[in-house]
Amino acid sequence: MTPPAGPILVVDDYEANSILAIRLLEKLGYPAVSVRNGLEAVQATAGGAHPLVLMDCQMPVMDGFAAARAIRARESGGHRLPIIAMTATATEQHRGACLDAGMDDILTKPVMIDVLAELIARWHPVTGGAVWDAQASQGKATGAGARRELDAEVLRRLGHDLGAEPFSRFLEVYLRELPERQATIVQAVENDAAEALRLAAHALKSPSAAVGAAGLASLCAALEVLGREGRTERAGAYLQELQVKCRAVTRVLKDELAVLRA
Repeated sequence: MTPPAGPILVVDDYEANSILAIRLLEKLGYPAVSVRNGLEAVQATAGGAHPLVLMDCQMPVMDGFAAARAIRARESGGHRLPIIAMTATATEQHRGACLDAGMDDILTKPVMIDVLAELIARWHPVTGGAVWDAQASQGKATGAGARRELDAEVLRRLGHDLGAEPFSRFLEVYLRELPERQATIVQAVENDAAEALRLAAHALKSPSAAVGAAGLASLCAALEVLGREGRTERAGAYLQELQVKCRAVTRVLKDELAVLRA
């Protein structure tokens, strides 16, 4: 069977993450499309139209682990579809869970274009992507630069790798959805809903890591653990810190957007 040469499939329930991944892939010379959950990924890959999948792990409806297992169960000795996990959790235990589910490799967030290029070149069954010059990512900063609430190097690299217009779109989506993501975490804690807390914390952790908001991402990681362990009563102590960090990140990114639009 000849491997497909169609678009790479990006699977992520968060729009900002999809915008980021698709833009970076296109910059590398690979077409890409996106779906919002694992079930849609299983359906989209049934026809063999995609040469490779970038799969988020934590998603509603069907998570990335279940989707990878479903895709592998459908394969019967023919072409194996390469699946790369996209995750903000960089532990050996998590890596093992991804590989056990049938994924082939791990791409940790924040996603850097040189690392993405290496992984895609390793797993893409058809050549044709551009050769990425790693030195290009050392260009001038985009925008105003971050204050201490964000990792200035991550934000600078992201702005340079995406380009001004896609970078603006990414920031706009992140800022638009940030209050809702924050409110969902608060509601989950108030309702003592452990699984809802785990999912909501992960949903905010992932794009926060991508944009360089390391403090907010770390806080969300702690909340995610509490949700996984069913200890929602201990999460209340983090809510005030969550509010402070969300306000700080919002201020910095709004300043960044204002400079980009000037």
